[in-house]
Amino acid sequence: MSGLAIVVNSIGDSVCRPAYLERLRTYLREREEELCPDSRSRIETNPMRVLDCKICKPVLGDAPAPIDHLCDGCRRHYDQVKETLRVLEVPYRDDPHLVRGLDYYTRTAFEYIATGLDAAQNAVGGGGRYDGLAETLGGHATPGVGLAMGLDRIVLASGGGETVGELDVYIVVAHRPLEDHALRLASELRDKGYRVDFDPEGRSVKAQFKIASRRGAARVLVVGEEWKRGAVTARDMGTGDQREIPIEEVSEWLS
Repeated sequence: MSGLAIVVNSIGDSVCRPAYLERLRTYLREREEELCPDSRSRIETNPMRVLDCKICKPVLGDAPAPIDHLCDGCRRHYDQVKETLRVLEVPYRDDPHLVRGLDYYTRTAFEYIATGLDAAQNAVGGGGRYDGLAETLGGHATPGVGLAMGLDRIVLASGGGETVGELDVYIVVAHRPLEDHALRLASELRDKGYRVDFDPEGRSVKAQFKIASRRGAARVLVVGEEWKRGAVTARDMGTGDQREIPIEEVSEWLS
């Protein structure tokens, strides 16, 4: 599906959000008479939800934005999110008033916008992080992220769907500083139609090969010191055959 734009924002966390919410409530109380009934009812309970109201949007142009009230930790996290998008050459734009509709989101919020659809229904999907949700529900503190997609809007934007194939190749990152190269390689191979995945968590090479095997990857590419020579190590998981190949020959090796 083409014609998509990614919109991102950071809405802070439990460290910096309380002070922001109080400032936002003060702003909304001063304009309460201009808000719709639903938004007025949310001023005290979920004020950020008001920023998501299309009816009230015209009167909220100068509303305080979460992005201007981030703590240092949230600011660094958001900068890293945007840097990763740049590494992958994924076009995006900031929307300081993007908050989504759920109050348990933390830090990153995002939406996929279909540029060919009417503005009133052009969000084909969206989501964000909710790092504190599992703990709130009685579990262990667990980082989380999720998204929801609108099937009807996806169909409208794409005119249909396409079959997703099996995992063609798994990329193993031998050293954490080489992760950006793995990101670019994975992105380039996906653009050529290959199903690719890799581990962004900094696990050991052995652990990554176990993941590749568990995922049923037919081939593995190892991004290691050989990258400096313009090469990667390629392994056929079926035969165990392994050799070093130039990066520009990866597609030929996979075909």
